[in-house]
This record gives sequence, structure tokens and C-alpha cells, in this order.
Amino acid sequence: MTLADAVLYGIFAALLLATAYKMTRGFDFGKNRLDYVNACLFLYALLMPRFKNYSYIILIIPSLYAISKKLSSRTAKLIAIAAVCLPSTPTYLFEYKALFTALGLFLVYLRSLRQEHAQSTRPSSAPVS
Repeated sequence: MTLADAVLYGIFAALLLATAYKMTRGFDFGKNRLDYVNACLFLYALLMPRFKNYSYIILIIPSLYAISKKLSSRTAKLIAIAAVCLPSTPTYLFEYKALFTALGLFLVYLRSLRQEHAQSTRPSSAPVS
């Protein structure tokens, strides 16, 4: 690993951790431990220095959960399933397809967690008597 590789990896890891912290700040993972486990598995797989097939295999269950429970549009679900299932071609553009797919699903997952948190902390608009 060269110095440039280490710097790029450090920037990627710092951005990923900062995004995860910002999006889940205030979220109570004690109420839903499945979300905690899924977020940890996404972070673990994405933060490993080399995103290999075994990292992608770790993400099968969290990816399916994110697709089935966190995506609301049927079109978005079909696109996500196609991105997960289609094999990577040996061209340079698609060499990192698995990493980009996992990163995209993780960001969708974080966004849905943030929306759930915002809805649960929103004050109810009950009429005052």
C-alpha cells in the first residue's frame, strides 16, 4: 500500500464514519437492535481495506433487509436488486460495482434511519383543549 492509497483510504473511512455518525446521531438503537447490527455489518464491510467477495457475502442479509424494508418504491427495489444480483464485468468502470452497490445501500439505509428518527421525535399535532 502506497502513501497515496493510505491517504485515500483514510479519507474514505473518515467520510464514511462521519456520515454514519451524523445520520444516526440521537437514534436509539436499543429499541431496534436489528438496525444496530445491520449498520455495524455495513460499516465493517465498507471499512475493510479490501472489499472482497467475503465482505459482500456478509452484506447479503443487511442488503436484503434494506431493500425490502427501507425502500418504498417498487422501481427502487427492482433497481437495487438488479445492482446486487448482476455480476461485475471485468471492465474498469464496473470493477468496483460491489463496493458502490454496498455504499449506496448503506446510504439509503442511513437515510431511512434518519427519517424514522425524525418522525418519532416530531411532536404530535394534537388539538389543545
